[in-house]
Order: sequence, then C-alpha cells, then structure tokens
Amino acid sequence: MKTCNTCNIKRPLTEFHKRENRKAGFVGKCKKCSALYNKRIREKQSYKDWYSAHQKTDSFKQSQKKYRQSPAGVEMLRKFQSSDSAKEKQKEWAQSATGKKSINAASQRARRNHPEKAKARSIVSGAIRAGKLVKKPCEICDDTNVEAHHPSYDKPLDVMWLCQKHHSDWHKNHGEII
Repeated sequence: MKTCNTCNIKRPLTEFHKRENRKAGFVGKCKKCSALYNKRIREKQSYKDWYSAHQKTDSFKQSQKKYRQSPAGVEMLRKFQSSDSAKEKQKEWAQSATGKKSINAASQRARRNHPEKAKARSIVSGAIRAGKLVKKPCEICDDTNVEAHHPSYDKPLDVMWLCQKHHSDWHKNHGEII
C-alpha cells in the first residue's frame, strides 16, 4: 500500500505508475490523480505547447537518447536521414537564419577546440586552390566525390583521399587522430 501525494488516499501499488528512478520505484501520484492532472494540463495548453515543454524534460531526453542508441532507433534514423524529405528539410534549415547561425557557431567551436585540425584543413584548401594539391579518387572505391583525410595533422599536405562513406568507416575503425 502507498499513499497518494495528491489525494492522500492509501492505494495498492498497482494504482501507481512504475518509475525505476524513484526511491520506491513508483510515482507519487496515483493513476487517477495523474489522469486528472494531465487532463487539466491538456485543457490549459494545446498539445503542441505541452509536447514542446515535455521535450525539455530530462526523462524525455533520456528516453530519446536510449531509443536512438537502440538498433531500432539507429535503423529508423538512418532511413530518415537518407530520405529525400529529410535532405530537403536539412537544406532549408541550413539556409535559414537560425541554421546559418547554428552552423557558424558549431564551426567556430570546432576551430577553437581543435586548432590543429582547422590549420590542416586550411592548408589543404589553400593548396587545392593554388594547384599544389590535386584531388584524387577515393583510395578504396574510386568515387570522385572525396574528402581529405589526415593520418597526422603534423603533416597537413600528407592526405588520404576518401569518399564520405569510407572516411566515416575509417574513423569508426581507427578512432580520432590525437
């Protein structure tokens, strides 16, 4: 038996929602009080407003993170990201004022946190523009849409030319360069 924090009535544990992160393993409100509370909340605000506020809660963020790391979540995200609608939304967002501001801030953070990477990328870009360095096909699949991979940032012009897929695979197998 447990006493509800809202109505102060002793009820069996089956009348409470389970929560592993709580000391007793159950929420403080009984199911009836929770339902009434939720109904009042929904009447006061639209579902969109409620969901927007709900997304900011730690429990929501934790459940989303757990799902994204599960095999089903990884597969769903992969399918969504490769869809045409997701690519269009990404393009629209990147061209919006918010997107440009966010991308710029992330880029500045990355340059500040990893100056050696930024310097190596800058040197490679300059060498390509000057014609001192020429892009070659992917060393694994011969794709011509390639990225410069630096085995060592100490030698910025010593690069491996890899397509995006094989560049990503290389880092999954070998980790980040230190």
